[in-house]
Amino acid sequence: MIRVQLSTVETQQLQAQARKEVGRVSERIHFVLLCGQGQSAPEIGQMLGYTAATVRAWLTRYQAEGLAGLSDKARSGRPARANETFRDNLGQWMKISPNRLGYLATFWTVALLVTHLASQGWHLSGSTVRRTLHALDYRWRRPRLAVTRRDPAGSAKMAVISRAMGQIQPGDHFFSLDESEFKMLPVLRAMWSKIAHTVRIPTPLYNASVWAFGAVDIFNGQWHCSLYDKHNSANFIDFLEKIVQACPTGHIWLVVDHAPTHTAKKVTIWLEAHPQVTLLFLPKYASHLNPIERIWGMMKDKVVANHCYPTLAALRQAVQLHLDNISPSVALQTTGLNV
Repeated sequence: MIRVQLSTVETQQLQAQARKEVGRVSERIHFVLLCGQGQSAPEIGQMLGYTAATVRAWLTRYQAEGLAGLSDKARSGRPARANETFRDNLGQWMKISPNRLGYLATFWTVALLVTHLASQGWHLSGSTVRRTLHALDYRWRRPRLAVTRRDPAGSAKMAVISRAMGQIQPGDHFFSLDESEFKMLPVLRAMWSKIAHTVRIPTPLYNASVWAFGAVDIFNGQWHCSLYDKHNSANFIDFLEKIVQACPTGHIWLVVDHAPTHTAKKVTIWLEAHPQVTLLFLPKYASHLNPIERIWGMMKDKVVANHCYPTLAALRQAVQLHLDNISPSVALQTTGLNV
């Protein structure tokens, strides 16, 4: 019977090392600690799920070599193919588009990488390549579109909006205004579903849409909205009329994007007849800077995501219901203007 006598210092060293190690090495240290407490090899093996012979072997090695004897020894066998040199090369290839190397592809797949690696003398399986990509912090996921165009006058337009905000007088109104289309064709979003049971979202028998026009006062959350069948200058002017009726006093500032609806000649003529209304244009290609866009995103998630309405009237009713439930506090919270 093997017995291990441990001093207080040795016990503390073993306990500290056991917390640092993981897996089998940590369990081997516990073999020694339990033996030092008077447990036999069969008892330790039964407790930790090992044979008595295995426990005795590691206790014997500890007696001969100390703590270092509990670590795994170097094993013989073929060196790993996916070594550090391979990882460095793979990292460099991932930075190059495959079409620059003569392939008829614009991005790498595991299969294409395996083919290219073989041409470079690296004969590796797809599983090995995939594991190496994960080790290099690569993940298979959808990229996002990035706007490459910039409005040369963008900074000046933002400066105009900033100055206007600083000129607000008591009784004035400062709105973020925009329009959004809600289609009968459902918007697909990720959702919980049973494994091996694909959720099927039906498509409508016909496709139609309704346009929501909305405006939120960025200072107090005052909310105005209307539904229209089309997105055109006539409906935009009609919506402006409703805002003017709701805000009879003070100046009305409206932050909008460069949609043709907002820059139409009819709108310019209407603005000349209503000097109390001023449109402040965001930089081109930057409509995402309009805070009200967040309200549309929230609504699409709640109204048309993963749901097909049987009729346009049903869709219209659902959109109107959500618009009516947007209070000033909800509008400020959704747009992030309440901070």
